[in-house]
Amino acid sequence: MRTRNLTFSAIAAAMVMVLLFAAAMIRNEVLAMAATVIPAAVVIECGRRWGLLTGVVTAILAALFLPDKQIALLYAGFFAYYPVLKSCAERLPKRWMEYAAKLLMMLAGSAIYLILGRLLGMAFIEQIKWYVYILIFVMFILYDVLLSGLIQFYIIRISKHIKNIRKN
Repeated sequence: MRTRNLTFSAIAAAMVMVLLFAAAMIRNEVLAMAATVIPAAVVIECGRRWGLLTGVVTAILAALFLPDKQIALLYAGFFAYYPVLKSCAERLPKRWMEYAAKLLMMLAGSAIYLILGRLLGMAFIEQIKWYVYILIFVMFILYDVLLSGLIQFYIIRISKHIKNIRKN
C-alpha cells in the first residue's frame, strides 16, 4: 500500500508541476489555484500525510524551478498546503470553528505571501492598497466553495475509478 501511495503522490506532484509551469508561462494565477485540486485528490486517496508531503514537495520544486517566482510564491505560500488544512478544518465539531480556522489559514497564508514577497524584493507587494485585502477575502471564499465542489465531484465521479485502478 505504501508503494501505491508513493506512486500516486509522485504522479500527482508531476501533474501539479505541469499546471504550475503552464501558469508561469502564461502568467495566470488561476492555474496555480487549480493545481490545488490535485493534492486534494491525494488527501482523499492516500491520507493527509501524503497530501501534505505532495504539497511540500511541489512547493519546493516550484520555488526551485518555476521561471515566475510570483506564481511559485503564491503556490508555496498558501495553495500547496491548503487541501490538508481544509481537511483538518472540516473535521471540527462546530461549523463556526471550521470557518474561523479557514479564515485564520487565509490570513496566515496572506501574511506569509506578503512577508516573503517583501524579503524577496518583489515590487508589487509595496503597491498593494487596502481594498485588495477585501478582494483577497472574497476570492478566498469563492475559492473554498469551488474547491469543495470539485472535491465532491472527485469523490462522486472519479474516486471509484481510481480505487479500481489502485486495487490491480
